[in-house]
Amino acid sequence: MDIQSLIKTKNGLVLEARKLKASGQLESAVVVIRAAAQAEEDIGKLKREDGKDDWYINVLSAGSCWLQCGEAENAERCFAQVQEVRPDLDLTPWRVL
Repeated sequence: MDIQSLIKTKNGLVLEARKLKASGQLESAVVVIRAAAQAEEDIGKLKREDGKDDWYINVLSAGSCWLQCGEAENAERCFAQVQEVRPDLDLTPWRVL
């Protein structure tokens, strides 16, 4: 799947998760957020492979998604990747481990 298709898919997942949360379907929302997190990671990976400098933004977003669904280890892995290339960013408030 190309980057634009992944972005479209991820955006749809985020909107679906918001609707599910708003309607109180939290378990379903978590499943959708996990899919959005993976999509964000995939987008970041493709951007990095393409030499795009902003890839880390998607990985950071993935980390945020992982936190929302209680996946602290996955979130920390994402934040560590970002911290390697952007040590100037203070991720302390997001770091949980």
